[in-house]
Amino acid sequence: MYGQTENFVAATTRGFSNIADFVRGDDISVGWVDLGAELKICSPGDTFALPRNVVGELHYGSVIRCNGYAGEPLPENFYTDNNGQTWFGSGDAAIIDDEGLVFIVGRIKDMIIRGGVNISPAAIEFQLAQEPRTKSLNIQVVGKLDPIAGEVPIAISQKAVTPSDVDAIQDTISKYKGPVYLPEEVLTLEQLGLEDFPKTMLGKIQKGKLTTLVREYFERRDSPEVDDQIETDDLTRQVQKIWKRTIGHEVDLNAKLSDFADSITIMRVRDRFARDLGVKLTFADILGNRTVKEQIAMIREQSLETIVPQNISQNVNLTAKNLVHLAGTPELFPTTKAYISDELGKVGLEWDDVQYITPASDFTQVLTHADILNTSWSWKFAFVARAGLDKQAVRKSCELMLAFGSDIALHVVPKSNQKLFNLVFRDYGNIPTKAEFADLVLKPYEYEMALLPGILFHFLLFRIEDTGQTGMIMVSHHAVIDASYMQLIFDDLDKALGGEALPQHISYKTWADSYYSLRTTHEAQVAVNWHVNRLEDLMFQKRSVFPQLPRPHHFLSSQMHIQQVDDNGCHIDFRASGMTNLRRKHPQLSAPVIIKAAWSLMNMHRNDTDCAVFSNLQADRRRFPFVPKALESLSPAHTFEASNVAGLCLQDVVNIIPLHSEENILDFLHRVYRDQEELNQYASAPLKTLLQAIGPVNAEIMLDVLRSQIFNWTPGLGAMQTHNPNENYEPVSSFIRPSLRLVINVDVGGHDDETVFAQIKSPLYDMDGLRSLARDFEDFVLYVCNEANWYERSGNFRSALRQLGKEEPQTNGYQTAHIM
Repeated sequence: MYGQTENFVAATTRGFSNIADFVRGDDISVGWVDLGAELKICSPGDTFALPRNVVGELHYGSVIRCNGYAGEPLPENFYTDNNGQTWFGSGDAAIIDDEGLVFIVGRIKDMIIRGGVNISPAAIEFQLAQEPRTKSLNIQVVGKLDPIAGEVPIAISQKAVTPSDVDAIQDTISKYKGPVYLPEEVLTLEQLGLEDFPKTMLGKIQKGKLTTLVREYFERRDSPEVDDQIETDDLTRQVQKIWKRTIGHEVDLNAKLSDFADSITIMRVRDRFARDLGVKLTFADILGNRTVKEQIAMIREQSLETIVPQNISQNVNLTAKNLVHLAGTPELFPTTKAYISDELGKVGLEWDDVQYITPASDFTQVLTHADILNTSWSWKFAFVARAGLDKQAVRKSCELMLAFGSDIALHVVPKSNQKLFNLVFRDYGNIPTKAEFADLVLKPYEYEMALLPGILFHFLLFRIEDTGQTGMIMVSHHAVIDASYMQLIFDDLDKALGGEALPQHISYKTWADSYYSLRTTHEAQVAVNWHVNRLEDLMFQKRSVFPQLPRPHHFLSSQMHIQQVDDNGCHIDFRASGMTNLRRKHPQLSAPVIIKAAWSLMNMHRNDTDCAVFSNLQADRRRFPFVPKALESLSPAHTFEASNVAGLCLQDVVNIIPLHSEENILDFLHRVYRDQEELNQYASAPLKTLLQAIGPVNAEIMLDVLRSQIFNWTPGLGAMQTHNPNENYEPVSSFIRPSLRLVINVDVGGHDDETVFAQIKSPLYDMDGLRSLARDFEDFVLYVCNEANWYERSGNFRSALRQLGKEEPQTNGYQTAHIM
């Protein structure tokens, strides 16, 4: 049983004779809550109950409890809640599982809080003590302060350790406890200047003293010598420039990355380090250097390598052996060749003009067949080149950019030559003013050349009479481009216009062939199974899809047509006061998670339901999908990183975010975070396989969700709206017109990194209706960022809005509908 002097018996195994009743794997429970006792698990320093299976401090409340200590004032670990119940904070770290079993895992004062996750040093020590390879090292674990994660585990060995010992420690913890528990570093007593662990008179290891010694060791070791030139040298200016291009404003060299950058931003910066500085860093390298100043110091230590542009102009022998989708069926090659030749002939190309052929991703295939990714999913961007560049110079620069980067995710990729360029580029003569030029992209039915089946990339050139500059409209199709690849193109375009050498990109064929070949592997099936489990009840959430069509039965088929409107949606920006405070206190709650949670509540409010169902685009560029971990372990760290792939690496995933009325807002945010982490992990699940696995009813509803709404986190949207990050051209307008009922593109930026930038588009609403949606969205963002609301029950959000004077939603949330 378990208890303390202050609370007698709190939990017991009394009445159970079978040890299997209270043993779970390697963990032994102290039993169930005893009769008359009340237990809850709380975050350290807090009194609100955490969900099951989360480590925290065990709090005890019942009549069988002392009320304090004789002759002393009531200490902080005794308190009375709003219901008049007195509780005692035990100081013990514990977990209560789904069955109600209580597990004691250590002392809270020894607990390591890594990114909001409570880690028990005792659990790590226990596991290492069971492993024959590490048992003799007598490992102790303490926490080291970390500006991003809060704390990270550090292992201290009583004996000297070899590289194989360190590998054994990491392998054991990774296998049994997971990556969150991995010690960041393994030290020895000798490194700390000790002969033995500090102990009490009774021989108990003094964890507090050991923690202090470890932290002092790292302070001495990691304190860099002051470099008076760090503020002015060329490398510093280059790194600052890269960060400014990415986030839209100057960075404080000593600011913590977690205060202004999420994982997507960090990946973009890392890629620009590789392209602009020739330095290849892993994601962990950048996270391991907590400030920009530390990044500069790390880069300075690395040798700079010249990046040679990839020559993709070599002829590929187009045979059945080189077409991955014909593996096992070479007899289909003549039919494939005849079909492709016929399609090429329609745009003035021939079979001999083909560089390579690669299969379309499941995302492209499914959404095209479902009439979702159709002719209306075009992107248009209007640029004005810097003064002194005429049409010929702009075209030559773009040809160079295409020649080195023409892995434009075309499924049939032509060779980069003048024959192709003459089809891609068009001269539209003069236009009177820059304003008229910018308006061209807002006319959805003009200048629409990037249509399926192709050619899916075009450049339109204009001379702007009032400024004497060259204007260019880039027209592309979503079947070949996503926002992450778009940033690569924009960077290459700027370099090409400036006469700079262009960087190397990973060929899209490499990514696409790998995806196609591995889509039936065990790793792919694991991803499919994860989605199947969460989508099995989708048929019961049909009402939660927002916005619904006024006549849902008539429009349920794939032949739905929504009237297009000639505007670019509602653009808003507002300051999300409190977001920095929220992210600083809960570093795992990144800006995309916070905004997505607020958007989910807005969906529930508008739809008058307790669940949000919508899709979001996932550009899974951290790694190639479905690559077995065993193969990754044998390869260099950068081998399977996908952030630099020159093409579309996109997936459309369905979010099902229910409202648990017993949760508080902070719990809700953390649940959205956990769900998003798993979405990141399993985003690449092959859509065709997934649709088959969930059954025809759920599959039809899933396609309707994909037609209905997209929440799209768009890195760089804020930076583009606050400044021009380019040296050789100026973006003046852009337009995308997906055939969906509602789209929101959103980013966070600005000098305070609390400004939300959003573009909301819907053919179902007029501009007043879009502004109403935008106002609701802003209300919910401010609501979840306000610390005063964090511990309010999430189910009370509607009453909170009423107190703010907000109206109840209209039926189905409609304002003005435009339906053919």
